[in-house]
Amino acid sequence: MLALVRKYPVQFFVLAVIGWYAVNMLGPNSSTASAVLGFLLVFLVPGYSWVISMNYADPLEEFVVAIAVSISLVIMSLIFVNMALGLRITQASVFVDVALISLAGLGYWRQKDKINSSLPPWAKKLVS
Repeated sequence: MLALVRKYPVQFFVLAVIGWYAVNMLGPNSSTASAVLGFLLVFLVPGYSWVISMNYADPLEEFVVAIAVSISLVIMSLIFVNMALGLRITQASVFVDVALISLAGLGYWRQKDKINSSLPPWAKKLVS
């Protein structure tokens, strides 16, 4: 499963968003499915979109790091949005926050080679 996600990360993100939206449109009768997909969307997708650009040998390590990165990025950005910008935390604000974090990670993944090739030699040693 993780090999497919690593090979097609953008499609994974799109399917997660579509699935979460579809389950939420079904109404209150689908609370279990909504909770499972919401958990995956909030606690896996943003972190995995950032972790995919790193090379981990063990898929379990990659999975655990993705969850840790997701928790830290999503919670810290929601705290910032709530306290600094004064916006309330709602389902829509969480969705936009997760989407922006994930898209930023996927954007870095797509441009990683261009970014790394433009770094000075001393910085390349830090990145690799």
